[in-house]
Amino acid sequence: MSSSGPARAEPTMYCWRCDDVVRPIAPWPHWSKIWIVWICAIGVITVLSPIMGADYFCMIPTMMGIIVAGGPIYRYKSEPPSCSVCSAELDPSRAHGTGVRAKRAARTPVDGSVA
Repeated sequence: MSSSGPARAEPTMYCWRCDDVVRPIAPWPHWSKIWIVWICAIGVITVLSPIMGADYFCMIPTMMGIIVAGGPIYRYKSEPPSCSVCSAELDPSRAHGTGVRAKRAARTPVDGSVA
């Protein structure tokens, strides 16, 4: 226990490529909130478009910038977590080590003989 309080348990996920439980690299958790703000901004732009049309110098470039920003926001919002070891995309439904198989210590040769 540290002086600032109890340590948080790090989240773990199963990586299919590493065949192990790893610490994921998760995207920033607030992208969904920013996506909702962007949807609301598009609604405001739609309602105020006649007023914005009167100011061609400032409002229309601002409106275009807001519209173009939606693509990266949506991509960041829907990005799955990735493995911190091999960078494979992880399945969020297999969080916290579910579905972990025992690692195979020794692999048998293709011809069937035991090494």
